[in-house]
Parts: sequence; structure tokens; C-alpha cells
Amino acid sequence: MRVLHLTNKPIYPLVDGGCVAMNQIAKLLQLNQFETKNLTLETQKHPFLPDEFPADFRTYFRPEAVKINTNVTIFGALKSALNNESYNIARFINVDFEAKLTQILEQNNFDFIICESIFLLPYHTCIRKNSKAKIVVRAHNVEFNIWKGLAQNARFPKSTYLNYLSRLLKKAEVALLQNCDGILCISKNDEQTFKSLGISTPMRYLPVFMDETDKKVDCSSTKFHHIGAMNWEPNVESVRLLMDKIFPKIKTQIPSAELHLAGSFFPESITSMPEKGIFVHGFVADKFNFINDHGIQLIPLMSGSGVRIKILESMSFGVPIVTTSTGAEGIIVTSGTELLIAKQDDDFVQKAIDLNKNGELRQQIGSNASKFVAENYSFTIVNKQFVEFIESIS
Repeated sequence: MRVLHLTNKPIYPLVDGGCVAMNQIAKLLQLNQFETKNLTLETQKHPFLPDEFPADFRTYFRPEAVKINTNVTIFGALKSALNNESYNIARFINVDFEAKLTQILEQNNFDFIICESIFLLPYHTCIRKNSKAKIVVRAHNVEFNIWKGLAQNARFPKSTYLNYLSRLLKKAEVALLQNCDGILCISKNDEQTFKSLGISTPMRYLPVFMDETDKKVDCSSTKFHHIGAMNWEPNVESVRLLMDKIFPKIKTQIPSAELHLAGSFFPESITSMPEKGIFVHGFVADKFNFINDHGIQLIPLMSGSGVRIKILESMSFGVPIVTTSTGAEGIIVTSGTELLIAKQDDDFVQKAIDLNKNGELRQQIGSNASKFVAENYSFTIVNKQFVEFIESIS
């Protein structure tokens, strides 16, 4: 089986959940011995750094990159508005990338082309013209739902513009997904949403898998933390909610409480405020040590789609977590004791305080979380589902 793996940003370094999800597809391709070539977009936020790639990845996938400018501009936004097209998608269309893609397709015969996210699907015309390969998209989210959620939590007039972006993106997303041969949905909720929109393309829920690990946090720390890439707007929204509303309420009841924030691409506007118990660490190379040292994970996510890979990863380490129903979307917990899901801000605050004051509860939630991930997100389960789907549309 020969596969072209198209990614909308370099997989390495693994700076965010999207990179982790793409790397998982790469692992499935390699372990099933599919002959694979990787072609990626390179952006200002995500430069192509070959030395960051493991040597075996460079040898097996032969990654190449084409640099494009995806920066948001007023001119670009107005042009898309006049053409009644989604600016979110238009920013990823580039003639140099299309030329490179054409060259690769002309020189190789692929059986499958796997596109990471819908942002690579505008190139389906180029692919159809130059290849007989089946096009499969790994849908990381229902993209328009992210902007719809952001609009619901924004104020006028920003909310009006975000709703406009969401409507255009929804129209484009449905059309693009109808033009591919298969969809690998990252959550059951996303699969149900796509089907409810009338998308008839063969699709399958393919969860992320968590590598088996002996690393387990000791649950002794009563500090609070949040970890996530800040180039994703829902994470920015989540951190600001923590800083402005949730943590101050925790602080009034636990004066010694500390909130530690980590992740790549932190904006300069968010800085440490030791006098308020808030500490910004930025990118951390060793996620496990950071999580182990900073205790309870708080993720008050209000918008987004797909599944939060960072939450699953933390659960695999046995981390006690408080999140929202949006944060837990796609994670099908059964007993409700694998992570704590808050319905509104005051409930979130109380659950965080309960974990801070009750070491036995932290241990119980963490142990249940670790067991849940091991039983539902193993490589063996996901790999079987992946191979069956590829064979079904061959």
C-alpha cells in the first residue's frame, strides 16, 4: 500500500494536540508497513525544522515542506467575503504547494492520500486530476462548530462576525467532505454531526490511542494547572476564563492556591502574576514532570470540537481533572468518576476545591482515569479499526 500523507503543519516538534494526532496516523502507517511520503505546509507559526524530526521518521516518510503565508489580513478577509467563501479555508490555498503536490503525484502512484484536516481538501481537484488514489481525511474537529461556539461566548459585534465565519465554514466543510472517499472522525460526536448534515461519504470513528506508559503522577500536589497550545482560540478562551473568573473564586476560599499555566505560543498579554498566585511557564519540554509537580488539571473549555488529546494523555498519567462537558466531548466516560465534569462556573470552582482538599478523591479519580484510558484507547484497538476502514474503501 502506497500512501501520501498531507499535513497542514509539520508533525514535529509535537507542540500541540493536532501534531500528536497527526503523528498517531503516521505511526499507524509505519507499523502497518505502508510505503508513505509526507508533504506538509510550513507556516510562520509552524516552521519546518528537519532536526526536530526523529531520524527514523525522516528516513521512512521523507518529509518535504512548502512554505505558505496563512496570516490573517484585512485584505484577505474582505476578498473572501466578497467571494462568499470561507476565509478559514482560503488561507491554506497556495499555488506553490499545489505545484509541489502535482509534481509528487506525477512521479508516484499512490493508493491512498490521507489529508490531515479539511484545510487540505481544497486540493482534491489537483489530486483527482493527477492521481487515482482514494482521498481520506482525518477530521480533527467539526471545524465550523468551533467558531460557532466562540461566537456564542463573544460579545457584539465580534459575535456577529464569528457567526458569519461559522456559516461560511459550515457550507465549505460539508461540500469538501462530500468530495473525498473516506472520513476518519476523531470522536463519535463528530461522526454523528457529519451524518446529521447529510454527508454520505463513508466514515468511521477512529479514536486517538495512548501509548502504554508506566508513568503515573503521585497526586500529592494540591496546585492547579492548565496545559495547552495557545495558538488555538478555544484554549485562549479557556485560560482567560480561568484567570478572570474561576481561579479568583478558588483563591478566595484557598488563599494559598496556585495556578500554573503551560503550553506553546503564549501571548505576551498573559504573564505571571505571583501576587495573585498565577504563574506562566510557556512551553515545557517535559509535560509529565510539569503535570506531576502541579497537581490538579483545570480545563474550563467553552468551545471546540473533536476530542481533547491533552486530557486523554493526562488521564493516562492518572491526573485528577476538572473540565466542562465541552472539554469532555468525545471522551465517553461511563461512571463519571474518571474525570470531574462541571456544569457551570460555580460547580467548576467547587469541584476544583474538593480535589484540592481531598487527597483520597484525587487518588481515586486519577486511578479511574488511568484505567479507563488503558481499556478504551489502546493501540491494538485503534490499529484494528484503522486497517479495517482502509480495506473497506480500497
